Amino acid sequence: MVPLDTLNNFVTYDYLAVTKPDGSKRYVRSGSLTSLDNVIYYARFDAELNSTLPRGYIFPAAFKKIADNLIAHGVNVTTLEKSKTYSGEVFTVTKLEKASQAFQGHAIAKLDGTWKTSSKKFKKGDYVVDAAQPLANLIFYLLEPQSDDGLATWNFFDDYLEENNVGNQPVDFPIFKYFK
Repeated sequence: MVPLDTLNNFVTYDYLAVTKPDGSKRYVRSGSLTSLDNVIYYARFDAELNSTLPRGYIFPAAFKKIADNLIAHGVNVTTLEKSKTYSGEVFTVTKLEKASQAFQGHAIAKLDGTWKTSSKKFKKGDYVVDAAQPLANLIFYLLEPQSDDGLATWNFFDDYLEENNVGNQPVDFPIFKYFK
């Protein structure tokens, strides 16, 4: 997040300091309004990296919980009727870093790695998520491995990466991007 312009005459609730029994303070909204000057207002995001929106994504049938999560979000997910080879890109994970402090019950994950052009054969029953649908932006946000709030961030792929020994060797991310 980056700040917008400094705001003056910023209207907000007034807060009262309350001392807790242990001596620490907490703040309680009073219900009355106050006006503040020189408020640095953080309301814009600047990208730390860019990624290319693909035509769609494909992933193995073993990742049913990913398909179920996408479907719960309203995304149209289909399965392959027969084996097929796709050309696209695969993300090779070189590092899985987890936050040391839990956030909303999760150890937020961050993946580092590189993209490479690849062809890969997928089997009948594997999942296909075509991005040509109304929730394309959501699909992109959830399935990109380095998205700041995607499924990788929320630990959906940790078990797979750890089982494949990501700490000691590069591991291909199971979500494949295709462009045609």
